[in-house]
Amino acid sequence: MSEPVRLKHDEAIGEATRSVWRRLRSNVFGYGYYQVVTLVVQLVLVPFYLKFWGTKLYADWLVLSGIPTMLLLLDFGVGQATANKATMLAASGDYVGVRRSLQTAFAFAFFTCMVIFVLVNVFARLLDLGDLFHLSSITSRDAKTLVILLATNLCIGLFAETCGAWFRAIDRSASGAFLLANRRLLDVGVSITVLMLGGSPVVLAAAILLGQICMLVALLAAAKRWSPQPILGFRHASWEELTNIWKPALGYLGIPIAQVIILQGGLQTLNHIASPAVVVAFTMSRTLMRLVIQVGVVTSQALRPELSRMAGAGRHLEARTLTVHASLLVFGAGVVGYGMLVLLGPDVIAWWGRGRIEVSHVQLALVGIHSVLNLAWFVPAALLISTNTHARVGAFYALASASCLVVWLACVSLIPGPVGASLLLAVPELAVVFYVLTRNRHALSAGIVVRQPRNRHGQQRPWTELRPARPRLSESERSTRERGFR
Repeated sequence: MSEPVRLKHDEAIGEATRSVWRRLRSNVFGYGYYQVVTLVVQLVLVPFYLKFWGTKLYADWLVLSGIPTMLLLLDFGVGQATANKATMLAASGDYVGVRRSLQTAFAFAFFTCMVIFVLVNVFARLLDLGDLFHLSSITSRDAKTLVILLATNLCIGLFAETCGAWFRAIDRSASGAFLLANRRLLDVGVSITVLMLGGSPVVLAAAILLGQICMLVALLAAAKRWSPQPILGFRHASWEELTNIWKPALGYLGIPIAQVIILQGGLQTLNHIASPAVVVAFTMSRTLMRLVIQVGVVTSQALRPELSRMAGAGRHLEARTLTVHASLLVFGAGVVGYGMLVLLGPDVIAWWGRGRIEVSHVQLALVGIHSVLNLAWFVPAALLISTNTHARVGAFYALASASCLVVWLACVSLIPGPVGASLLLAVPELAVVFYVLTRNRHALSAGIVVRQPRNRHGQQRPWTELRPARPRLSESERSTRERGFR
């Protein structure tokens, strides 16, 4: 290679690297904004609910609003798996595959919404919700209407999340995260307005639903305008496409299931064996220390679109290198944040609890160690999640969490409550760290692992075979491809 050609080659590589880091920074801001909005929603709305509704009515609202949320697991992780695959297909130039993958996700979301709507209607009509949940301020009739409205709002949310996959495929990840976060902000504005006007829970649920319908229309309009290819519809949906992403979808579902086990399972167990003061102190400590995990969540979400795009273009070494650098940076920042929270945490909790809750540095260190362990595997696992090769990791995480909960229940009389709850948080994370680092032959220095795929005969397949076949393009399609799938 001549010197001028080499210089041009190096300049092209440098520009590509800078472009990736620019998009990654944009993704961090977009997904970081989403996490901040979620935190603001939790902090801002509660005082308004308590002021205008009181404790009893707000408690009834929490009970009923949690019913449709449990049905959210019926998505089975299809949205996340579709986002990964569609992004890889877009990077490889297979726009027909992108349309097929996204329309399959829309069709599955529609089917899931129909199932949710039927289940909730049957559930609401056959059961007396007022007696079943011991509601004190909401009548059974209003409870039925409320549950149906909240379930419909949940269905709108499923379609909105599928739009997020569409934004990723057209290289608008940061914009999509920003728009999806604004859905939550809209809920805040609507809720505060209805509460100040003296609206009932049914009125509030109807107003929130109307706002989310308008927001979904805006999301679809934005995605359609930015997309160079027609995506919206069901015509190209494929059962074969759904079966292809089923395994990684279920694998991703294992992660939130594991979180439910270690967070809710641990809290409920601690509530049965410890005093209310201990439960509150542990919950506040856990909430504070899990701020470290939020850094890893934002980084992982920001990495996945870029890693999927690199994998689809066959740039696997660059994807691994990017993940290594990001993982080391975030892990170092997480360790520093963990140390600062352990040092300052007791004063923060004393102020937060108005002096009625006290925790020690040792208690915070024990409760928070799981947050550092989570960073050690969750950010590196972004490489697996983004390429839909994470099924075993998700399943192992859920299995480890369930096993630890069972062991703690069996030995509950031998382990102090807060210690057992802390170990339930930490041990599954440690097990997954060990699993991720030792499972594959291609483990790298930061815990990056890429499982070499195998064919039906059990033989390893080279990465070049994974790239989707490039379709023959017409002249107009070729010009569109040259401009990029943006």
